[in-house]
Amino acid sequence: MLFENIAASEDALYLHSTKLQSEFYTGLFTEQVQKWQDDPNQVAKSARNFKIFYNAPFFPMRPDLQKFKRINWERAVLQRRSQRHFDSRPILFSQLSTLLLLCTGLKKNGKWLKLPPPDPLGHVDMGQLQSCNRALPSGGALYPLELYLLVRRVKGLSPGLYHVNVLFQALSQLVRHDQPMPLAGTIAQDVLFGEPAVVLFVTAVFERTRVKYGARGLRYIMLEAGGLGTQMNLLANAMGLSFCYDGGGYEDRIESLLGIDGEREGLISQLMLGHSKE
Repeated sequence: MLFENIAASEDALYLHSTKLQSEFYTGLFTEQVQKWQDDPNQVAKSARNFKIFYNAPFFPMRPDLQKFKRINWERAVLQRRSQRHFDSRPILFSQLSTLLLLCTGLKKNGKWLKLPPPDPLGHVDMGQLQSCNRALPSGGALYPLELYLLVRRVKGLSPGLYHVNVLFQALSQLVRHDQPMPLAGTIAQDVLFGEPAVVLFVTAVFERTRVKYGARGLRYIMLEAGGLGTQMNLLANAMGLSFCYDGGGYEDRIESLLGIDGEREGLISQLMLGHSKE
């Protein structure tokens, strides 16, 4: 009972102190937002909020958008569900690519924006990012989320740990595995989930949102992470794949696996993708 009371009071304290009408927060929030909006350098940086692993091998995505356009969306909504008990059947790289593009892709003038890889000196034409946005909305267009993939069984892609390269529509391979990595030790209910083809780890670089919204930014980060999961759930089911949220990952172990510190960038959630026995 004591632990529950402490947790409840901590939740209430955060929610109260980050309300727009809070005496503690209102002045700070208004001042910080205005300062950010008046700084063109800060505003310009928001379009470039993404990580790039320049030295990692990367694999261009291969989305199949023509097949995707034939989906009956009413049926997709009616059949949307969360499913566990994944079996060992692989998914296709084209399916994974389509899902990732439709959730993380850059857009400009009603078309997908794909920049060419950097030149031998590592230069990238960032000017093309002006007036672009992404498939998923983000509070203040600050895009704090990063997406890592534990690829276990995907036809056309080696098992390993990958990062979604938003800029080049590619997957950066951070670690290659000889065999699908077991989930035991990272996911609390690994027996319940079985053998998902891919585990997607959603992280947040907190300062991207905090620089404008301060402590209130955590509210927007969680909203965005929830939107990402919902969009992926619907899209995955529409393509005939099974999907499930999971909030039971061991944060410290997963953050160590991803090579992040858990403070400047931390784990928000993990998402399971594959074929279910259900």
